Amino acid sequence: MDARSTTTSQSLKAFLKAAFIILCVLAIPQAVRAGVVISEVMYNPQGTEAGREWIELYNSGSEDVPLVGGAGSGSWRIADSSNHTLTDPAGGVGRGSLVVPAGGYLVVASDPSVFMGEYLGQYSVVKSSISLNNTGATVSLIDGTGATISSLAYTSGMGGADNGASLQDAGGGTWVSALPTPGAANATQSYTPPDTEDESNSSGVSHQTTSNPGYVAPPLPQLFADAGGDRAVVVGADSKFVASAYDRDRDVINYAKFLWNFGDGTTAEGPWVMHHFSYPGRYAVELVIKNDTRTSSARITVTAEPARVLLDVLPGGGVSLRNYSGRDLDVSFWKVVQADSEFSLPEHSVVLEGSSINISAGTLGFAATAQAQLRYPDNTEVVEPEPATPAVAAGETASKAVAPTAEPEPAVSAPVVPAISRIATSSVEEATSTPARAPAGTSALAASAATSGATFPLWASTAGLGGIVGLGVMSVWYARRQRAVGEETLVSAEEFTIEE
Repeated sequence: MDARSTTTSQSLKAFLKAAFIILCVLAIPQAVRAGVVISEVMYNPQGTEAGREWIELYNSGSEDVPLVGGAGSGSWRIADSSNHTLTDPAGGVGRGSLVVPAGGYLVVASDPSVFMGEYLGQYSVVKSSISLNNTGATVSLIDGTGATISSLAYTSGMGGADNGASLQDAGGGTWVSALPTPGAANATQSYTPPDTEDESNSSGVSHQTTSNPGYVAPPLPQLFADAGGDRAVVVGADSKFVASAYDRDRDVINYAKFLWNFGDGTTAEGPWVMHHFSYPGRYAVELVIKNDTRTSSARITVTAEPARVLLDVLPGGGVSLRNYSGRDLDVSFWKVVQADSEFSLPEHSVVLEGSSINISAGTLGFAATAQAQLRYPDNTEVVEPEPATPAVAAGETASKAVAPTAEPEPAVSAPVVPAISRIATSSVEEATSTPARAPAGTSALAASAATSGATFPLWASTAGLGGIVGLGVMSVWYARRQRAVGEETLVSAEEFTIEE
């Protein structure tokens, strides 16, 4: 090949490389923005509504997403019946910034000062003059190009109508009415406030007066504590506990002191707290609420169970998580860790009872080996629970996982599933630098992404397709032009590559 052909080949390769980079750069911002979704809406707070409406945004992506405030070009909006701009907290209204962190939250509130007085947390709170209809409306997040990134059409029949609850994305396209969880993982089941009508007490027995004329009935309670319902949690994993305070009219009391005793020697304070139990067993969790001179309490029973999840390395460097716990298991924000590499499962990740989720190496971002570990959200490794401890109540037997052996122990009549085990067989090849694709239909993460509510505008897809077609036409035209001026060979098959 002569010098002229070599120059032509290099020019074409440079042109194709530059065009490829430009297309990638144009596509990245749209993909990043798509990770931000509306995850919780308080459209009709109980009691006084002035300044107490808010919308929570969640970033399910791996990159921080900066929003643009103000009314200028490229600004983001919240749409209900009209479009509302965002106010940068740097101006002194709200807190934090206009950035939705990867895997984190940002709350858009009609009055940030009122919101921050009612809810705790360190997430960003941004002001917007939202006005959400109490009977129903569509609320949307619109980016700087005018594209709708996420949207929710709600009605009062979905719940959250003047009862202290908010609407929360429970995953899979399902929304539930539950106690508010701003800045934290959403509830997965609907919640009904306790009945505090004067006509009945907690046991369901109607109040009755006595015929004794000298009898003076005790005063009716003025404060009611609510710690939620009895529940099962995983040993070693952080679980969220949410409290509420009500008056006799079932109105939420916002200014109260919440004290928790978890029955394992630890205590905490706040309307919602995170706690993990170190050992299996049943625990009496006591909540005490104080408001001025009034005090009320509530008790729930929490059963702490071993995780019983099987972590297996798949061919090609993927991993499989199989649930042997006997119930559906929420593994939101659990981590697969290997050396300096880490993958965090997205919110609302659930492994069904007796089922599994398979995650490819491409999704993990690294090729897993036998050294891969499964960890809780607080970065504690999921390990086999220890034998019975003083934390287990007298007369109870703590759950104990038995490692698989060639023969079962004499006292065990059926195999016992280990809390955590990892299968390493000769059929599993050593991980390579080229991740393998997981079998179709096995990735729960793909289903989660499909129901996130993020949408891509039609013009973006059309523009990208047009750019690719145009690039191909230009390449063909360029090649024919060179042949027309007498080129014998423009580029050989071996040379037609895009240089790194």
